[in-house]
Amino acid sequence: MAKFLILFIGGSVSEDKKQQSIIDRLAWMNSLGAEGTFIDGSPLKPEGIMIHTNTEARYAHDDESVNGYAIIDVDDIDTAIDVAQSAPQVKSEYGSATAEIRPLLSLI
Repeated sequence: MAKFLILFIGGSVSEDKKQQSIIDRLAWMNSLGAEGTFIDGSPLKPEGIMIHTNTEARYAHDDESVNGYAIIDVDDIDTAIDVAQSAPQVKSEYGSATAEIRPLLSLI
């Protein structure tokens, strides 16, 4: 098994769909938890600052900011991709967030 970080980027949700998107995200995380796949994760508050080397800090924009994450434990990258694609925030009805999938480096 390998641990992967899924970063959800962009994909803002309209106010009329926000409550249902939260319910669907919680159901998704609970389902993965029941399978033993979900380790940790959370949506992130919309406010935030991006820091770039040699430039001033600036506010992140919805289309480029990380709005949530999940840490999962799966067999391989292909399974991690399948898990990320099943996330409600990646599906078009919730604004089509982009999912970036990265393997976690084990330091121990």
